Amino acid sequence: MEEGKLRSIGVSNFEVRHLEEILKDCKIKPAVNQVECNPFLNQSRLLAYSKSKGIVLEAYSPLGKAGATKYAVKSDVLNNPELVRIAQKHGVTSSQVTLKWQVQRGVVVIPKSVTPERIRSNFQLGNLTLDQEDMAAIDALNTGFRLVNPPFMQFLEEYK
Repeated sequence: MEEGKLRSIGVSNFEVRHLEEILKDCKIKPAVNQVECNPFLNQSRLLAYSKSKGIVLEAYSPLGKAGATKYAVKSDVLNNPELVRIAQKHGVTSSQVTLKWQVQRGVVVIPKSVTPERIRSNFQLGNLTLDQEDMAAIDALNTGFRLVNPPFMQFLEEYK
């Protein structure tokens, strides 16, 4: 840092307690914290804390996982009846609703797709605005259920 080579840092999978610990002693606070964040695990407490400290929350798996993998369970986030209802209300996809919900909350999203049409669709959020009712309905989907569960995550509070 003193040499001018480091301007910002990022962390991943930090909870509030981890951020509090690092902020006590760091000279450059993290600019971003990348965590799993989707309607079933909305990270609202972490988001509020991060905003209060000027740290951007970046969501991986913002749409959930399409299928089971070595470290992830199969989920049906995008077929959730409430997300489907909101999508139909606005004439968009449940993926677009989910991404816009994140963006309106101030969360950076990094959805994964290899399908060109889905990638294009993920960018088409401009005219979509979710009202307070929509936002509250999506917030209410939070169960705290983690879709991604690799063994290196055992240091997180919910695994103790």
